[in-house]
Amino acid sequence: MKQNIGLLISTLNDGGAERVISRLSYILKDNYNLSVILFDSRNMKYEHYGNLIDLKVEANNGNILSKFVLLFRRVLRLKRIKKENNLCAVISFLDSPNIVNILSNNKECDVIVSVRNFLSEERDLSLLNRLTDFAMKLLYKKADRVIPVSKQIRELLIQKYNIESNKIKTIYNPFDVEMIKRLSIEDLDEKHNEFMDSNKIFISVGRQMYQKGFWHLVKAFKLVHDQDDEVKLVIVGRDEQNGKLQHLVNELGVQDSILLTGYQKNPFKFIKKSNIYILSSLFEGFPNALVEAMACGCPVIATDCKSGPKEILFEESDLSVEINEITYADYGVLVPALESNENWDPFYHDINEKTLATAMLKLLNDKNKLKHYSKMSLERAQRFNYDRCKDEFISIL
Repeated sequence: MKQNIGLLISTLNDGGAERVISRLSYILKDNYNLSVILFDSRNMKYEHYGNLIDLKVEANNGNILSKFVLLFRRVLRLKRIKKENNLCAVISFLDSPNIVNILSNNKECDVIVSVRNFLSEERDLSLLNRLTDFAMKLLYKKADRVIPVSKQIRELLIQKYNIESNKIKTIYNPFDVEMIKRLSIEDLDEKHNEFMDSNKIFISVGRQMYQKGFWHLVKAFKLVHDQDDEVKLVIVGRDEQNGKLQHLVNELGVQDSILLTGYQKNPFKFIKKSNIYILSSLFEGFPNALVEAMACGCPVIATDCKSGPKEILFEESDLSVEINEITYADYGVLVPALESNENWDPFYHDINEKTLATAMLKLLNDKNKLKHYSKMSLERAQRFNYDRCKDEFISIL
């Protein structure tokens, strides 16, 4: 008889963790009876397999007290759902669902929490975040299993959160590599195809937000453009900064060479038409878009941010050693981590923006390296396919 398993997250609206829940529901469907449990099921963008359970306790913008009341309601409802559905385990994703999962614990249902981002980099000093961090330090050690998406996050959980190492298992995010390849050969519309009719295109995919460090990328691109005015840059992703990035593009005078596409349902067809993918993030948990670009056969350049890029681009590496120069790794190019302080001054370029620009120019002009890293990208992407992820999750359930 199949076990009853729950997958818990706030919504299925948007985002990397939400996409992983969607994928995981299909990966595990043949082995378990699945329930996808949401705090709020409105405006779902991702499909899922299994029974959908809506706790109907959506987020609010109230004060700290109202958020504690909301937390209490979520815990009570999830506790009831675990019992009514005879769940053997609930796997939760992201901080708030993880805390609710732990607090609703009962002896019959294992608590498994997935840690998706590099915690020390993501936090600001707001009261709510300090309380969340305190709760995580107190509660995460009470989970039955903790699943970080990178080895660097695993080390942080042991050192900062005092979680026993035998409770922790790193499982990388799953990717349907063959589906990505199929989607990547779809045609672009006429406008986008005309812009990308070039063999000198850089691309990056992600929401326009602080974490992605796109102001660094645009300023580095400007330095590249000064050396070669045929280069172009495409950034695919929704604007969450009220046009701030487009304003910087205009100030730099490269608006004819940079395309901000906004949200695209199929970013892979843009990647396939590009020459080099750039990850300019300040921090990640596991950079999904980097692996997706590699699945399209695109050579990649990534910052040595915490965490994920180093583990993806090296077969084996010392995670404690920071990259401080352009480094040609096994599966792509690494550059030093970018400055976390925002500087939108179009006339100022820091040292690591200049290093990124140099790496972009060097790789673009080295046809042998481009060909080599295109091949290595395709090879590396297979490490993160569905079957491997499925086996790893089954091993903990």
